[in-house]
Amino acid sequence: MKKNILKIFACVVVAMCIFACQDRKQQKLQELVNTFTEPVIIPNLLSIDSVKALPNFTLMMHVKWLQNFNVDFLREAAHTTCKNSLVRSMYTEPRFRELLDEGLAVCFSVSDISANHITDVYLTLADIQDDILNSSDEEYDIENIRQQFQMMQNTLPQKVDDGIIMYAINFDEATKTLEYTMTFEEGYDITYFASSAEDFRNSVIQLWKDNIRANEIIKEYISKGFVWKYVFIDNDNTVLVDVAFDNIDDLYR
Repeated sequence: MKKNILKIFACVVVAMCIFACQDRKQQKLQELVNTFTEPVIIPNLLSIDSVKALPNFTLMMHVKWLQNFNVDFLREAAHTTCKNSLVRSMYTEPRFRELLDEGLAVCFSVSDISANHITDVYLTLADIQDDILNSSDEEYDIENIRQQFQMMQNTLPQKVDDGIIMYAINFDEATKTLEYTMTFEEGYDITYFASSAEDFRNSVIQLWKDNIRANEIIKEYISKGFVWKYVFIDNDNTVLVDVAFDNIDDLYR
């Protein structure tokens, strides 16, 4: 009888330790959630509008696409983006890494640009351990850009400014070159934007420089050997501007 009581007592102690550990992890998760006070936006791609700590050590993140993609494409792209981009990015942050290492599960509730629910993506560290965390940084960067370009293809042609549309993009993985091709909307000509072709060339190059300088992610890619190339043609397919940025220092000249 005494031995049975001791066994029961031991089981109770173990159970209490387990619950105490779970409570501690859950508290840390809630503390992390409390730090989110406003949406996190990845320009022209998606926003994380809200986060919530679920009772089973799960982080719920409400993700909304910021582009009007085809729903079937969004559903497929959501799984890839959440796994390859969001969870891996989270793992680079110490506050997330600790929780993921302790068994945190992340549920992404994904909606389209009109807030219509599309799908849920449920991931743990084990789901990304082999093919994401153990891949080289270059392999990861190339795969990430490839996926983004595939998504962008579904938005073309796309109006990027008054009178200007982007109608083609290309990613050369061998040279790590990202190329964006733009032109005028029908009915516009260069005199609407500048007094001469040279003025137009100088103004758009400066605009592209300013945009890259303001984007830390692009600057990081360029510092890793990626090339950002822009081509601008007129309505007769004549190249007006053709410039590539492969050196951070060039952005400040």
